[in-house]
Amino acid sequence: MKKLILFAIVLPGLTASLLAGPLADPGSRGVDWDKVRQKAARHKWAGDIVGRMKKEARTVMLRYEHPPLGATGWFHEYFCDDDAHRLTFDPDRPHEHVCQACKRIYTGAPYDDCWRSSVHAEISRTAAQAAILYRITGEKDFFEYTRKTLLW
Repeated sequence: MKKLILFAIVLPGLTASLLAGPLADPGSRGVDWDKVRQKAARHKWAGDIVGRMKKEARTVMLRYEHPPLGATGWFHEYFCDDDAHRLTFDPDRPHEHVCQACKRIYTGAPYDDCWRSSVHAEISRTAAQAAILYRITGEKDFFEYTRKTLLW
């Protein structure tokens, strides 16, 4: 929930900047980015959070060059018909969805559609994280990922 709130606060302010290019400043939207950077540099726990965010963001940035095309599905359909266990989401297997309990393999719709929904959600979260990381670190690859994702 906190990530969603942060996404709602920070990302709209960045949209105009992303369309204009990296030189435009979307404004602070109430965030003192200098203090955020200082805190990340001064406190190990804060630096660790930024480090984990960078690692998670880079993993997703490398995993998906583009969001997968096709229909998306509802999460409540990503469960086993036999025992109601959640199916295993594997980012490398868009057409194979395994029940965690009985190991039954599901393919096709609606399971592939649910897989795409999960990927789209992961890309959206990463775009928000990358926008925040750009403001904290100034690393252009985070800016470009967010820009590319929003413009896609």
